[in-house]
Amino acid sequence: MTGLVLYARSRRLGWVAVGLVAVAAAISLIGAAYVGLDEYGDMALLPTVVLGPVPAAILILVTIDEPSAEIARAGARLLHWWRLGHLGVLVGVTGAALSPLARHAGMAWGYPTAVRNLFGYLGIGLVAGAIWGAKWAWAGPMLYGLGGFLLEAQSRSGSLLYWPARPDADTAALIAASSLAVIGVAAISRRRTGGVVDNDDPQ
Repeated sequence: MTGLVLYARSRRLGWVAVGLVAVAAAISLIGAAYVGLDEYGDMALLPTVVLGPVPAAILILVTIDEPSAEIARAGARLLHWWRLGHLGVLVGVTGAALSPLARHAGMAWGYPTAVRNLFGYLGIGLVAGAIWGAKWAWAGPMLYGLGGFLLEAQSRSGSLLYWPARPDADTAALIAASSLAVIGVAAISRRRTGGVVDNDDPQ
């Protein structure tokens, strides 16, 4: 138990969980405000559920870095499972905190899109963390989420390349996001130090 407590403290998991609840509350309030305007029909939540999961994913991703390369090498296998466990808990906290979005009936973009995008952005971030180092994992969802939204808003291509902008019922977008999440977990699982590149030790 002491080890788990120290692990949680070293990654500030308690504060991150609080931050995720705050971010989710803000997302829910902004979404409710858009719906309340009654000007956008079933698209009212689109910007909220596409962009809102970006800061949530970034908050989760800041917890994957190892405070000490030496500890990471000494307890790689145990830390790997703890890391996957705490990621699962934080995703669960975020999903539960975003549940007020489900209250808005009749929206083509809503709670399912928000959760789908959270998983997809996390997958992108985990791949980025495995390749460039945990401290850069945030750049994946930031660049893809925000940059892609701006480009798609201009072009309105409808391309699967920017799956976050597709509605709840889009199966291809769900497959794309789920695949990215699986690839992300696989990417951080294949390295000796628990899957995340330490800045002091690229292996």
